[in-house]
Amino acid sequence: MRKQLTKEGKERHYTMMIRARIPGGVLNADQYLQFDRLSDEYGNGTMRITTRQTFQLHGVLKGNLKATIRAINDVLITTLGGCGDQVRNTVGCAFPHEGPFYDAVRRDILALVDSVSAKTNAYHEIWLDGERVDPEVDRERETLYGETYLPRKFKIAFAYEGDNCADIYSNDIGLIAHRNGDQVVYYTLVIGGGMGRTASDKQTAPHLAKPFCFVTPDKLIDVCRTVISIQRDFGNRENRKFARMKYLVLERGIPWFRGEAEKRLGYPLDEPRELVWHSADDHLGEMVQGDKVHLGLFIENGRIADKPGMALKSVLREIMMAYRPVSA
Repeated sequence: MRKQLTKEGKERHYTMMIRARIPGGVLNADQYLQFDRLSDEYGNGTMRITTRQTFQLHGVLKGNLKATIRAINDVLITTLGGCGDQVRNTVGCAFPHEGPFYDAVRRDILALVDSVSAKTNAYHEIWLDGERVDPEVDRERETLYGETYLPRKFKIAFAYEGDNCADIYSNDIGLIAHRNGDQVVYYTLVIGGGMGRTASDKQTAPHLAKPFCFVTPDKLIDVCRTVISIQRDFGNRENRKFARMKYLVLERGIPWFRGEAEKRLGYPLDEPRELVWHSADDHLGEMVQGDKVHLGLFIENGRIADKPGMALKSVLREIMMAYRPVSA
């Protein structure tokens, strides 16, 4: 409609993609159904599950952005951190484990996500119908991102030792939980991973994260924030092709990175220990855990849609409404 609208002197009809932030990809039935409804009411009728365990809604008209984001917020999910030069959606193991150890890891995921989320209210000023809100009112101080944010996006993943379904080596920070009975005793950190490259620039390349340190849960947030701050201060801001933290780690090396982290933390970091992996399974199919049965579905390209002979979107909606699963 662009030519017609231009001829009439009207604004173009812009469409947008909206990406949520869903730590570890865990939803309840009501939250899932809200995305399902919004995809029909404001989107193109489909939902897209991304490789970072979150949802994207496509085809949302500019005039419907406010209503869509508000509806997402109504079910206690945010879009803040879904995009931009900041920490993106933090991912974890897809298997719905239960028990004190896994509950503790889940609490650590949520605490870290809260700590590394942007605290600025600048985003909210966009949606107040022309009335600008004083940015200092009810504003937490932005101690991590400052005014510059990060040079590029930043990715974090959690895994349990032995199960690398979350592919922690492809992340800027990979966190591997070690257990002693029902307790989380340590986390191993690996840093500097990323699979992206630019086809036109042969100097860009994928790199696996490298072992960095070993920390107790009480130090996890401080160490992760410190690693992020080093990328903030030293990452490449001149060339976005080389702005991911993997290039800083390659350029400076792990010993320099650890030394800089220890200087900022004020205490030494333990050397990383050797990791043991047994599986990198995607956890598809039927899984029995005690008196519960879980089902891992393969969804081609992550696209939840109804197609001829495959009414996937409708079936999942009926499952959510009929069985009210605890997590989706």
